[in-house]
Amino acid sequence: MNTMPSSVTMEMVWPPAASRAGARALLAATCTAVCAATAAVRFLSLVGFTNDQYITLSGAQQMLFGDWPTRDFLDPGLPLAYAASALAQLVFGRNLFAEAMLTSGAFGLAAAITVIVAYRVSGSLAIAIVTAMFEVAIFPRGYSYPKVLLYAIAPLVIWWCQRRPDVTRLLALAAFVQLAFLFRHDHGAYIGLGAMVGVALAAEGLRVPRQLVRRVCTLAALLVLASMPYVAYLSVNGGVARYFVRGMAFNAAELAENGRGALPAFDPHAGLSTQGNSEAFLFYLFMLLPLVAAGVLVAIGRRPQCRESVACVAPLIAIALVVNNGFLRDQLYTRLADAVVP
Repeated sequence: MNTMPSSVTMEMVWPPAASRAGARALLAATCTAVCAATAAVRFLSLVGFTNDQYITLSGAQQMLFGDWPTRDFLDPGLPLAYAASALAQLVFGRNLFAEAMLTSGAFGLAAAITVIVAYRVSGSLAIAIVTAMFEVAIFPRGYSYPKVLLYAIAPLVIWWCQRRPDVTRLLALAAFVQLAFLFRHDHGAYIGLGAMVGVALAAEGLRVPRQLVRRVCTLAALLVLASMPYVAYLSVNGGVARYFVRGMAFNAAELAENGRGALPAFDPHAGLSTQGNSEAFLFYLFMLLPLVAAGVLVAIGRRPQCRESVACVAPLIAIALVVNNGFLRDQLYTRLADAVVP
């Protein structure tokens, strides 16, 4: 596992300013090319939208007619997804072209951010590009763009907050978690867990328990604060309790229909390239990666030179564990792509 050097170490071992500027320019050019290429691939390969995409499209249409989620129509927890589709239609016209531009652009942006995240961790532009290529190749369905974009952005926000976990940055992190929550509520829960872990391990973290508790409690309070505008909105549009009861009923019905079921099994008489064996391989790969990474962190965590790597990777492990548990269900061939980023 690559270590992430401290700011002092980076100043000592990184190349001169001119070389750093060249590296930044190369990274920016790479990200721009990856974003454009991914958006083009997604747009040119689009032949239609699945039924699930019309959940947000219909909600966006109602918003454009003046209706509001929860107040005027049933919202299972996707208010910003409706708003994003509505905004795209205001920009590109009230047609499916607007949704195509939204999803294609979001996947392109997610791929570019993935390059930045992977480069930050590995220090290798080649590794970063391959990482983004894997994300693009697994080809999530169009309605899953928040599952790719939000989880690509999350590490950058968490790491930025870790560098100086003051109240201002903690508030920005809480605002991002609330943004994810409004795209779909489980995104906020999953990224919020990673944020808690990241804040707990920032700087001295585990070595100063009092500081750890204070930061986590501060973030928890700021998360509550960031949620207050939406809570107030719900309270005057049907009530908070009623909203969450209906949401839990919707989620229970979805789980009953698309539960995980039996674990996927390998067919010894078929090759890995067959769909069933490919699904099984990716399922166990996704499940094992965070567990293996956690084992490595436990093994190296006591070494002083590895503490920053632990702080960097632990939030990603936490997010991956809950995302895998929440996303990897039937039918696996569609769900696997949703869990690709962690």
